[in-house]
Amino acid sequence: MEDTLVALANLLNIKRSDLDINWSYFDLTPLGVPAEYQKWVYIAAVLIYLITILVLHSKEKVTFFYSYLDISIVIVTPLTFLGLNCAVGMEWLSADLSGKIGLGILVFALIFLWFITYRSNKNSIIASLFVFPGKIIAGLYAIIVFGLAFICSMFDGDRKKYERRTTYKKEWIRREEKH
Repeated sequence: MEDTLVALANLLNIKRSDLDINWSYFDLTPLGVPAEYQKWVYIAAVLIYLITILVLHSKEKVTFFYSYLDISIVIVTPLTFLGLNCAVGMEWLSADLSGKIGLGILVFALIFLWFITYRSNKNSIIASLFVFPGKIIAGLYAIIVFGLAFICSMFDGDRKKYERRTTYKKEWIRREEKH
């Protein structure tokens, strides 16, 4: 499994240093939060923010996602960056060209997403400013969930379609006993 993840990271041109976040910029120790709990505080704050947006959306105060178009923009844009990163890893594109293409796509997507958010919230700048970061965060969470689901699906067992897990385990134990 680890070899597959390393191969996937190499394909995506991801280094370990790219995944490390410098949390010193977001230090909560002066507020009395121990260092080992600070990441969980940030995750909880983001989830509370998203829940607040969803509650306001259910009360029809703000519009979170207006149509399938803005949902697709939020989800497809990060996937495009992954595709560009794969193209650089496979040496189809230079890193400089990939960066310029990615920046152009990002600017276009953010402008279009802002326009949709502003129009769907009845031309209210305050509501749009409140909802806009939530759309981006929700899209990134969706990408993480889809990515984890894809990685988990790569490591499916050898069960046949509609075969029960217990039956498969019994057959596997019998095969191991024979060898």
